[in-house]
Amino acid sequence: MGGANFGCLSLFLYGAAGMCVERWKGHGILYAKQLAPAWLNGIIWIYGGGGMLVGKKQGLRGWVALATAMLLMAFPQPVRAEVRVVDVYYYALDCEGDAYFETETFEVYGGLGEAALLWIRFANLLENAELDKVPSVATGTRLLGVWLVEEVLYVDMSAEVLSYGGGVWNERMLFAQLMRNAGEVNGARWLTLLVEGTEVVWPEGSRAVCLAIDKSVL
Repeated sequence: MGGANFGCLSLFLYGAAGMCVERWKGHGILYAKQLAPAWLNGIIWIYGGGGMLVGKKQGLRGWVALATAMLLMAFPQPVRAEVRVVDVYYYALDCEGDAYFETETFEVYGGLGEAALLWIRFANLLENAELDKVPSVATGTRLLGVWLVEEVLYVDMSAEVLSYGGGVWNERMLFAQLMRNAGEVNGARWLTLLVEGTEVVWPEGSRAVCLAIDKSVL
């Protein structure tokens, strides 16, 4: 392989590798940041490298492709990534010890779908220690899954969620926070809580299966 062709192929592979890395870093992690410029840079390098690879047969056209890529890399064009807002509702205590709902707003980028937004909402509620002000979520609790099927929202949690020490108040606090956030999910009318994929009897004897989401009291 000639030196020129090797250089062209290197540019092409550089762009492809950059796009793969950004996909792993961004879409593989739901808390993605603005991905569009990085993806655009990868596409530009592939475009330029690919243009050089066919440059010998295409004549000037391949070199124009490379020149365009170089100019765009030197003077990148602003790309507006889609921004979605997720409001997570959690309990806090006022100065008199009464519980009330606070809101934490998360901005996410990159055109994530509804399933990813569901995960962001409930993962933060269950796993983000900074939001557990009461606290009512047992340490170590993880979100295992969340999905909507025929107006029923299923929230699957790890077994640690049952280790909150019992008590009617704690259980009600946990259920109320999950219910409050379920009320923000379009199309959800019922809430079912699972532990390790199964329906369980909670420490206070509750069965959280198909609980009606009453948005009038949220």
